[in-house]
Amino acid sequence: MPHYVQKLRVGGRVSQPNLAPRDGWFLLFPCLDSGDRSETLLELLNSSRTVIPFILAENNEVLLLTRVNIDWVVVQKGVEPQLIYPPGHAVTSEQRVDLRLIDESHVHAIIQWDSPERVDRLSDFLNRGQMFVAAETEFGTLLVNQLRVRETHVAPSAAGEATTVDRRNHGGMSASDDERRRSA
Repeated sequence: MPHYVQKLRVGGRVSQPNLAPRDGWFLLFPCLDSGDRSETLLELLNSSRTVIPFILAENNEVLLLTRVNIDWVVVQKGVEPQLIYPPGHAVTSEQRVDLRLIDESHVHAIIQWDSPERVDRLSDFLNRGQMFVAAETEFGTLLVNQLRVRETHVAPSAAGEATTVDRRNHGGMSASDDERRRSA
């Protein structure tokens, strides 16, 4: 008899090709193998699973979304960072970008990544192999499927070193000229 696991609900808006974005909840494992923490939304989206359960907000129906056909997810405001980002997630670099998606829509965002030695450029980070990457936007945290991005236009004047990891306030971030030149 299969064992039922009560999962954690994380609210978000999901976009798929040729459909209007839909609101609902992703379901996360409350305990991973180590048992000391829950799964995160980025771990779920970057997992090897083919389908991901999603509960529609409008009628509580369960959809099994094919992971590679998710364009993007906007995380619902108020979701705790430990449910979005894996443990050890650090931000030491950032880059303002304009993402042009396959459907020709554009998203202005800040992509943030960890480069402890400050040698990894945005292109290095995007080539690490994860399907979904996180970006901060004026409307919240965006988890975007890199396979659905046609191009990433790098804004040369806003690259740099992140001086804070506080996701609620981008006001404390700064950029140096050297980091701007090396960012792409």
